Amino acid sequence: MSKITAYASNSAPADADVLASVDVSDASMAASGTTKKLALSDLRTYVKTGPAFANGQPANPAATASLTAVMMGVGGTCKITPGSSGKVLVNLRCLAFTNTAIVNFTVGCRFSTGTAPTNGAAVSGTRWGAAADDVLFATKIAVGMPLSYTDILTLTPATAYWFDIALLTSVGADTAAVTDISFTALEIS
Repeated sequence: MSKITAYASNSAPADADVLASVDVSDASMAASGTTKKLALSDLRTYVKTGPAFANGQPANPAATASLTAVMMGVGGTCKITPGSSGKVLVNLRCLAFTNTAIVNFTVGCRFSTGTAPTNGAAVSGTRWGAAADDVLFATKIAVGMPLSYTDILTLTPATAYWFDIALLTSVGADTAAVTDISFTALEIS
């Protein structure tokens, strides 16, 4: 068995170090103070959680005819639980378009904790990836415009986060849609 050393009060053990908790006032210690038997239950393995990562390609959500922004409901697939620093690099890419006419539509990204919203739910969460939602003008009917949103977010470790898309059309008779969604999140230190 190797020698057990003490950690300084402000230091942290390395991954997979074995820790033993010893009460120096324990009456079972030998008179010389040099012998102490440890039970297996006294040993603990320190496990440091490493950086988290996530990748998701959700199914294409239903299009919306809503004149106010609604959620696309992809947060059940686009999610991450940070494990160490909480600094997370997030990227979401998709194709966005209108289905029957050339009209404006608005798209933006949101994130939050708790239960992810369903397709068509009212907008919730915090905007990320842009200072405001993008108002776009379709150049062709049913031809996707490629969009990519990237951001570095400071999140709380050990808390699950969902990421979703908010979307609206400017003409209720013409639905707006997002397809071919790809989500990647990587915790950085």
